Amino acid sequence: MSEPQPQGPPQPQVVETGHDAVDAALAGLGEVGGVPTEAHAAVYESVHQALRDTLNALDTDPLDTATNRRS
Repeated sequence: MSEPQPQGPPQPQVVETGHDAVDAALAGLGEVGGVPTEAHAAVYESVHQALRDTLNALDTDPLDTATNRRS
């Protein structure tokens, strides 16, 4: 009888926010399961930077949020 293979840590469920740029950034978290542990920090940093860029864009033109939202 074969032993069950370890599955690794559970992947977080990413919930859509309705904001295209935020959803695209959060989708990057799905890459964590496909890279070695030592590369996880780079994935998280990339997602973090994308979220920061999105927030900074809102500070630049706060009235432009309607164009970034899905109906």
